[in-house]
Amino acid sequence: MRQAATSRPLPAAELDERSGMLATVLATVDALVLAMDAEGRIQVFNGACERVSGYRFDEVRGRYAWDVVLRPADVEPVKGVFRRLSAGQRSTYENVWVAKDGTERLIAWSNAVQSDPDGRVRFVVATGIDVTELRQTERALAENERRYRDQLTQAAKLEAIGRLAGGVAHDFNNLLTVILGCAGALCHELPAGHPLREEAEEIAAAGGEAARLTRQLLEFARQRPVQPVPVVLNHTVEEMTGVLARLLGDELQLATALAPDLGRVVADPTSLRQVILNLVVNARDAMAGGAGTISIQTENAELGARDVPGVPAGRYALLSVRDTGCGMSAETRSHLFEPFFTTKPEGCGTGLGLATVFGAVKQAGGHVLVESAEGEGACFRIYLPLA
Repeated sequence: MRQAATSRPLPAAELDERSGMLATVLATVDALVLAMDAEGRIQVFNGACERVSGYRFDEVRGRYAWDVVLRPADVEPVKGVFRRLSAGQRSTYENVWVAKDGTERLIAWSNAVQSDPDGRVRFVVATGIDVTELRQTERALAENERRYRDQLTQAAKLEAIGRLAGGVAHDFNNLLTVILGCAGALCHELPAGHPLREEAEEIAAAGGEAARLTRQLLEFARQRPVQPVPVVLNHTVEEMTGVLARLLGDELQLATALAPDLGRVVADPTSLRQVILNLVVNARDAMAGGAGTISIQTENAELGARDVPGVPAGRYALLSVRDTGCGMSAETRSHLFEPFFTTKPEGCGTGLGLATVFGAVKQAGGHVLVESAEGEGACFRIYLPLA
């Protein structure tokens, strides 16, 4: 008769060797290993658990896991997961561990159960990975992606508005040529004191103002002829500080921080001065009625493909104009560079200042971004490719 085979107990020395090897693995592995009995009391709490939580195994042995490292709001959901595991259902989930010092870490868990020969659950074994930084990176990438799409949408919208504005401005400019020519002829022919001389001069003045607005529209539409040359941005800022200080008056301060090694850019000098002037005037108007500081800063910037949403990889001169004014809402930011959009009272602005900035920067091959929130001021960043 053949005797049924039976499992042979391992010798004590071999058991000790295997136990020592398992203890070494549990102590050094990066994954968190947490084992609980069928009631949820901690039986295994490996080195990674200790490192993440700040608790020693002897401090938590026999305690319920949800009484040690969980936020109060997470206790019931985790107990629900534990009940499903005890019923034999494997699961994966994420929860936050609160360390002994109060810091929080996000852990991704994969869970399983160990049962006795009769199928009763003896232990619930959870292995986890600290994914705090990974999830933060994923959120940051998703936010950058959203901002990048918003930038593309905004650029496409402004491009369409620019084409429309440019076409209107060209036609209007042709009409203005006739109006200004006739007004000039009348002013030349009518002697001083003639009852119609004053009206003719008003026609010429109004036509001149209309021509200025037309030039701004063409600037926005990038259809005004420009003469780009290598420019040292610092020199342009330094040349304008006197004019800018007078524009700000006594209440507002102008501060500059110019990088001494700033590279050259290729741009139209007149357009560049207009950009700086318009940004500072916009900052001044945002700080109306209060003291504060407007800061102009330059620096070199070397960007990767994803460093700044909407700005391609490359080497840039970065011009920043920051104010401590009233800031703006997300809705205002979404329309900021559209021609004729303004938040100023009627009659106090044309709504073309920032549109002109946008057009001039784009014409120089650059990019303009704005950071702002209501009550927190604003910062305009101009990225111009280095020559």
